Amino acid sequence: MFNSYKNLLIGYKHFRDNLSYTAQDNYNNLAVKGQFPKTLLIACCDSRLEPFQLTNSSVGDLFVIRNVANLVPNFDENSNKHAGVIAGIQYAVNFLMVENIIVLGHSCCGGIASLLDKDSQCTKNENDFIYDWMQLAQPAILEFEKQKSTSPEILEKLSIINSMQNCLSYPWIKEKVDLGKLHIYGWHFDIQSAQISCYDNASQKFSLLQINKVFGD
Repeated sequence: MFNSYKNLLIGYKHFRDNLSYTAQDNYNNLAVKGQFPKTLLIACCDSRLEPFQLTNSSVGDLFVIRNVANLVPNFDENSNKHAGVIAGIQYAVNFLMVENIIVLGHSCCGGIASLLDKDSQCTKNENDFIYDWMQLAQPAILEFEKQKSTSPEILEKLSIINSMQNCLSYPWIKEKVDLGKLHIYGWHFDIQSAQISCYDNASQKFSLLQINKVFGD
């Protein structure tokens, strides 16, 4: 289950030995012509979550930003505190001109779990990097407490909604959304069932992603 460094080298050898002419040609085109992904996917860095596998995407299809608990900072023009994440979002939206933003969270999220564990070092130690980062989810925590819920899954989904709302706090994102040039989605991946639930703005609820309904079958 757990790959050692040697396993990674063996995996790379397998990749090189089995690289098809089509795949090599795709890499050549990406190098020469550049990248043109249509989707920015903001995902948790959890090792159990693999965006390319989930969507059967190829190299160059997705622009992926990964961080603890798939959080999006709220817009603050006077702060560069979380500039690394924001710079990636800005590059995807304003330079790559992506058409979709997907915030992808998941079940059993350790970052979210730290918010529920009052004895967690990440919760108690205000000098901890994880503690500082997870404060971005405070609006989700407040809504979670308001609902008097105890379910980690509920907080995971509330945090996804919070990150979606934070995306809209950026003027250059909201403008494109208002013009219909950019769409924002919230996905929650259940690790055990390997199924995705999608947030519906109309009903304000998550429901299993129904592929047949999407394509009208």
